[in-house]
Amino acid sequence: MWRVGIYTCLCWLSVSVPLFANCFDFSQRVTKPLFAPPAMKNTEPGMDRGTRSMDGVNYGAFRAIINKPIGAVYEWLLDHSQWKDMSRTKLAVKQRKLPGYAAFHEVEVDVNVWAFIRLQWVEQWGYAVLKGTPAAPVEILASYQKASGTDHLKRLCGSVVLKKLDANRTEIFFYEEALAPHYDSEKILQMHKDHFETIGSKKGQ
Repeated sequence: MWRVGIYTCLCWLSVSVPLFANCFDFSQRVTKPLFAPPAMKNTEPGMDRGTRSMDGVNYGAFRAIINKPIGAVYEWLLDHSQWKDMSRTKLAVKQRKLPGYAAFHEVEVDVNVWAFIRLQWVEQWGYAVLKGTPAAPVEILASYQKASGTDHLKRLCGSVVLKKLDANRTEIFFYEEALAPHYDSEKILQMHKDHFETIGSKKGQ
């Protein structure tokens, strides 16, 4: 789980959520991830992380093969509670219909950072089936970004790519870039690794 311990002030959530913010214009179908997937050596995960010199934005990328059907991984990806520490976080998910997307979510995030200190922001998530159909996907691209809210999280954008390899194996690629206090590239990469381990540990799927 991520982003809970890195903030120290209370900011108010903007009610207005524009369709374009930071990285993506969701009025158009997004078909490419923000970052090229790092190469894997045989079946070993590919990883990359760093800080962009032009703007100080931290990023992390993780690519690996997981022994799960793509449908099970997609179901996990649609559940936003998997991405947050729910012991401190309240989520409100609004589903919208946008052309070109199998699903589109606006997620209101409310985090209890410390005592009476809370942080609030809105994330947008667009899920596009690039190959196959929503019922039988072959390749899925999830694109997300912070759309409004706390100034402590100055930038948050990411991509998740799922590719079906066979009935029981899926290639997964996580990428995120962010600008926030104490949230460096190492923590972003570790978050991806944790998500990968969490999906792999799910039983009955």
